[in-house]
Amino acid sequence: MINGSYGAGIVQNNVYSPGPAGSGYVVTVRNNIITNTRTSAAGGNGYGTYNLLTDTNSFVLQNNCFYNNTGGDFIGVQASTSDIAADPQYADRNKYDYHLRSKAGRWDGSGWVNDGISFPCIDTGYPLSDYSNEPEPNGNRINIGLDGNTRYASKSELYVPTLILPTANFSSNITSSYPTLSIQFIDASQNTTVWNWYFGDSTYSTQQNPTHTYSAAGTYNVNLTASNGNGTDSKLSTINVLKSTPTITWSNPAGIIYGTALSSTQLTASASVPGTFVYTPTAGTVLNTGTKTLHVDFTPTDYVSYTTASKDVTINVSEKPVPPVASFSSNITSGNAPLNILFTDTSTGTPTSWNWNFGDGTTNSIQKNPTHIYSKAGSYTITLTVSNAAGSTIR
Repeated sequence: MINGSYGAGIVQNNVYSPGPAGSGYVVTVRNNIITNTRTSAAGGNGYGTYNLLTDTNSFVLQNNCFYNNTGGDFIGVQASTSDIAADPQYADRNKYDYHLRSKAGRWDGSGWVNDGISFPCIDTGYPLSDYSNEPEPNGNRINIGLDGNTRYASKSELYVPTLILPTANFSSNITSSYPTLSIQFIDASQNTTVWNWYFGDSTYSTQQNPTHTYSAAGTYNVNLTASNGNGTDSKLSTINVLKSTPTITWSNPAGIIYGTALSSTQLTASASVPGTFVYTPTAGTVLNTGTKTLHVDFTPTDYVSYTTASKDVTINVSEKPVPPVASFSSNITSGNAPLNILFTDTSTGTPTSWNWNFGDGTTNSIQKNPTHIYSKAGSYTITLTVSNAAGSTIR
C-alpha cells in the first residue's frame, strides 16, 4: 500500500513470481489500495504504479484501487480492467487507521464499529484470493487493502438472521351441528411453541389440540394465536351451533281406536331424547272413522333456544273390522270321474285368507277360487275357512 508517503513507498499484499530465465521478474500487484502518492512534502507528480525496469520486469495488476495519485495511476505498466478508482474512505487517515468503513462493522483496535457507509473496496478483491481469515460474514471474497485477509478486515455485510416466524393454522372435526356440541380442534400451525385458543364464548385454552363443548346455539368465532420466540400469527374460523327444530313423532301403542273425535287436550307429551317429542293419545280415547288432522303445540323446557314448537298430526281411522262369513259355490256338483270342479268364494266381511279342504284326503288349497279334480267316484264334503284381523269362520 502506498499511502501518504514520500517517494514510491512500499507496495504490500503483492504476489511475486519469477518469469522465464534471464527475463527478469513478473510482479503481480493484487488487492492493494494505492492512493495519495507524491514526490515530496510540497507535492509533485507521484505515480500510483511505476515500473522503472521495463526491459527486465513487468507488472500484472489485479483488483487494485487507485485514488488521488498526483502523477497518475500508471506508468510503465498496463492498467487492468479489474482495477477500480474510488475514495477508500479510511476510518481515520490522519491517525493512520486504514480500516475500511463499513455498515456491517470495522475493527477499531478493541471492538467493532458500525459506519453509515460501506467502502466500495469491501468484497472487490481478487476472487481467487484466500478470505478464510476474515470475520463472518465475509462475502466469500477478500477485501482490498491492508487488512484484507485478517480477522481485522471490515465485515462484508450486515448479518441479519432470517427470523423463523410461526404460521397459525387449524382444523376441527365438526364445524356445524346442534348443541350440546363437542368439537376437537386440531392444530396445523408451523414453527409454533405456544398456542392460545379463544373459543368465542369467553373461554380459552393453551393446549395444542383442545376439545371444547358448546352448549348453546349461536355463531362462534374461534381464534388461534400461534407464537414462538420471534413473533406471533393468528387464524380465525367460525363454528355454527344450530337451532335445531325438534322432531315430533306420533305414537299410538294401543293400536287403532274407534269412536268419538280426539281433541288436542287429550294428548300427552313426553321427551324421549332432546329434540324428539312423542305424543301418545290418552288410554281409552276413541276417534270417528275418517282422516283426522290435529294441530298440537308444546313448550319444551329442556331444549336450548326454543320456547314453542308445533306439528300437524294426521291420523287415519278405519271402521272396526269384523270376522268374515264363509260362503262358496261350484260350477258343478256331480258328474263322472275324473271330475274337474271350479270353486268360487262368495264369503262376506272382507276375508284376507282362505283355506279349502276338498274332502278326498288329497290336497288342500289356500287360493281364493281354486280348481280341484276328483279322480274316484264317491260323495265328498268340502269345507272353507275364511279369516281376517277380527277372526275366522268355517263353512
